Amino acid sequence: MNAVCLPARVITPSTCGAAAWMLAFVLVALAGTSAAIANWSTCGKPCETPSSAVYVQLTPGDNPIRLVALPPTSDDKYSMLFNALTNADPTLAVLFADFIWAGAFAPYLLDLNLALTQDELNVVAPRLLQFTTINGARIADPYYVNAGFLYYRKDLLAKYGFTGPPSTWDELEHQAAVIMANETTTNPNFWGYSWQGSAYEGLTCNALELFASHGAGTIVDADGHVSFNNAAGLKALTRMQRWIGWISSPACAGYIEPDSEADFLAGNSVFHRNWPATLGTLQGTPLQHLVGIALLPNDGPGTRSHGTLGGWMVGINKAVAMRGMAVDILLALVSPKTQVANFRNFGRLPTRSDMYFGSGLCQPFNLSHAQICDVTPLPDDYIVNRFSAQTTSNYVKASSFVYKAVNDVLVGRMSPQDALNQAECLMVALLHGRDALPGHCLFEVRVANWATSLVTAITSVSIVIVVLCIVAVMVQAAHPVMKAASPSFCVAILTGGAILLSSNYAAAVYPPSWPGSCWVSAWLFAVGFALMMGALIFKHWRVYRIFRSTSSIGGTGFRVVKLTNVMLARYLSIMLASVAAAMVVWMALQGSAPVSARVFVPSPCAATDQDLRQFSFVCAYNAPGLWLLGVGSLALVATATVLAIRSRHIAMLMYNESAHMAVCTYNIMLVTTLTIPVMALTSGNATTLLVIRAVATVIVVLGSVVSLFAQKFWIIAFYSPEDVDRLAKQRARRDTFNTNMGKVQPLPPL
Repeated sequence: MNAVCLPARVITPSTCGAAAWMLAFVLVALAGTSAAIANWSTCGKPCETPSSAVYVQLTPGDNPIRLVALPPTSDDKYSMLFNALTNADPTLAVLFADFIWAGAFAPYLLDLNLALTQDELNVVAPRLLQFTTINGARIADPYYVNAGFLYYRKDLLAKYGFTGPPSTWDELEHQAAVIMANETTTNPNFWGYSWQGSAYEGLTCNALELFASHGAGTIVDADGHVSFNNAAGLKALTRMQRWIGWISSPACAGYIEPDSEADFLAGNSVFHRNWPATLGTLQGTPLQHLVGIALLPNDGPGTRSHGTLGGWMVGINKAVAMRGMAVDILLALVSPKTQVANFRNFGRLPTRSDMYFGSGLCQPFNLSHAQICDVTPLPDDYIVNRFSAQTTSNYVKASSFVYKAVNDVLVGRMSPQDALNQAECLMVALLHGRDALPGHCLFEVRVANWATSLVTAITSVSIVIVVLCIVAVMVQAAHPVMKAASPSFCVAILTGGAILLSSNYAAAVYPPSWPGSCWVSAWLFAVGFALMMGALIFKHWRVYRIFRSTSSIGGTGFRVVKLTNVMLARYLSIMLASVAAAMVVWMALQGSAPVSARVFVPSPCAATDQDLRQFSFVCAYNAPGLWLLGVGSLALVATATVLAIRSRHIAMLMYNESAHMAVCTYNIMLVTTLTIPVMALTSGNATTLLVIRAVATVIVVLGSVVSLFAQKFWIIAFYSPEDVDRLAKQRARRDTFNTNMGKVQPLPPL
């Protein structure tokens, strides 16, 4: 059948040859599979069969078959096909997919066990079934297989006295350097070795070959161990880095297969790494009889040569509307005649058991014509699988970690060791979780020294101020101003504040150096806050009782409301005992779980991988216990606030005490309300958390000192007790007069 060019409705490469193989597809649909096979097997190279460059679209009508072009790179192909599959496009019928995509594509591809006969299923080489079978479902049939090989210029090796291709990487470097030194005198574009160094899947294949042939492992071994970050891996990656600008063009760092192949076919390199398809590309070129094919080199004694297994499979979209026609197309693509044509015309290695890797299909050995049989049968361990089986649906992401890191080395953005570390850390975190990361992957974020110094300084100054206030209250306990303020309440509030402040010291301790610091900090906070707030609440309650008693007798005087020191001590003891019981319960809930733990925290650099590996040691309290402490503390603040609001202005209370108490309580409520959400938002930064906690504690305590005692100490400093008694009596008479006149007007404060 003569090939004809079809209308441009069909999306294909704009060549008459491409239109010819599309015509073969039409024959599949209209005249049956046999006619299409006959067309493919007799048409020759112009009738190039569909490959990874397209997928098949089926729509009802007179011309049901369309070929939709895919992007050039493997990663972009994957993205386009994956989006089409996940959107359940019923017109997407038959698609070509890399073996490594099997895990991701499996949910969307038809199980061929349900569509093909047993005889049709059994023709595939058993070795390949592992790539196309997912959880027992045969999601595709292998279309062709690949492996990495070394192509070399036989004429140039002979010209410079080399008897054969290199078997080690050292030999390759030596031969390439010698030939380059001579050839560049007449061809300045000549380089020793062309390969694929762009940041894409092909670079993962190259890196895998280098790692494996140096004895560094297979990136992810069969047991899931990430294996390449070792001395052999460092040697392999350092070698790749050294090639760029020495025996390989700097442009290699951006090459994909067509680029490196074009460089080789143009006569600009002596060695070239590529797939068997290059054998087909060589046909009809000036280099056809000058090129040989060999196994890739190794690192010498104790190492073996390895080529990455590549390959493409053909599958059927589970959501396709025209399933019968899709099955016919698939069978045509994997038929014997199609595979023979693929092999002879394009170097695509068959996947059928009876002709696997070109068995029985090669021409007689010919020194002037390279073919795959020149290197087959391959050593049993030459083929190295990519790590798709170990990573399943995570393969594409895992592979990107490898090729991006290696490419960063090639272009000079990263050292080989840093690249190995980064790729290993990312892959371990992806495959096994962050808890499995080795130590060198982790970056501990400790509290900054300046923050510890700052917290220690402001806490120490604050505690000194509070202690001085306690001494002053006790010394001036008999002074009318202090006596009216009830010194026992004042001392209890200040003592609680001092204990609360001291919790900052324990909070600033590095938890691993003293695990008990976490519980010390919690106990000091709970006891100090409870003592401080408890005394303040009882003081508010006493004032409120005075207010109530004044109202109940018609505003004509005070009813005596007693709250002795003994009663205060009893009430505070009950509150502190309750807090201690809650703390004991909390510690019991914690059980044997460590209270100090490593916690991963977000990085301020969202564009890096540090989020995976940055951690701090923090106090990892039991959540119910932490909630118990938090809710209890908030309950104290809420109770004090309610009482403060209801008793904030009592006209006949001396020295505006109720107003100052209210200001103190409002300060505590406001700081607490603001601090809790701010600490929650900055939970990933240990330095910020410590500073916020310490500053909030200082503001709470010193704010209470200022609001409750600043005016008192000012009066004590500038008024004698006699002056205070005289002014108080005058104020009392004036208050009584105003009250009896129905005008409750408080005097200005002293």
